[in-house]
Amino acid sequence: MKINDLPHTKPQSIKRNNRILAPSFRSSPVKGHDSSRAPISRNGELPVKDQILENASKLFARFGLGKTTTSDIASSLHMGKSSLYHYFRSKEDIFKEVLNFELNKLKANISKSMRNSKSPEERLENFIIARMKFFKENENLSNAIKDEYLSYYDFVNEARRYFDQIEMHWVKQILREGIRTGVFAVEDVLSASQTIIAAIRGFGDKFKTKEKITKKSIERMLSVIINGISKH
Repeated sequence: MKINDLPHTKPQSIKRNNRILAPSFRSSPVKGHDSSRAPISRNGELPVKDQILENASKLFARFGLGKTTTSDIASSLHMGKSSLYHYFRSKEDIFKEVLNFELNKLKANISKSMRNSKSPEERLENFIIARMKFFKENENLSNAIKDEYLSYYDFVNEARRYFDQIEMHWVKQILREGIRTGVFAVEDVLSASQTIIAAIRGFGDKFKTKEKITKKSIERMLSVIINGISKH
């Protein structure tokens, strides 16, 4: 994936071999704990650290970072807080790793949906659908991007900047391919990309956690976007 249109200012993510890499949100290793080795599993289940992340992710999604405590996380695993601190320094460190996981999962899901597309129109449709489904199913990243109170945390702002960067890159890439193949009639790729992203975000905000994204509503939005940029 070539990147020709990223900002020339100091990037918040790392660029290596023409690929955008997610900034590292990994928490610092706790003193005395060897983070290079997987923790001992409980009864053959997930390693303890992964169990912490899995349970914490569910609590963060349900109650938010602000209302979730380390005691809540420890209790959900039937462990003491001191045991929890063996793996993470704070709930913020846990949230960093949850965001890191969801960002990489988002990138993988959308990249896969775009690879499986046969035309620029289909690629744009698959991108929009994959993005919306992902944010409905992964509330921590969705909340981190939208909730203003999380702006207090530098690592959340870094995650937002990274997401904005790769989302803009994806849409620009699709539009440029459509222009090159004679499918899209777009004069200003940047403005068109910004408009499409704003439309996607506005549409996605209408759906709350328990609401269902209907196929008909998605098709209606896709029709408006595709018809607005396609050659007639």
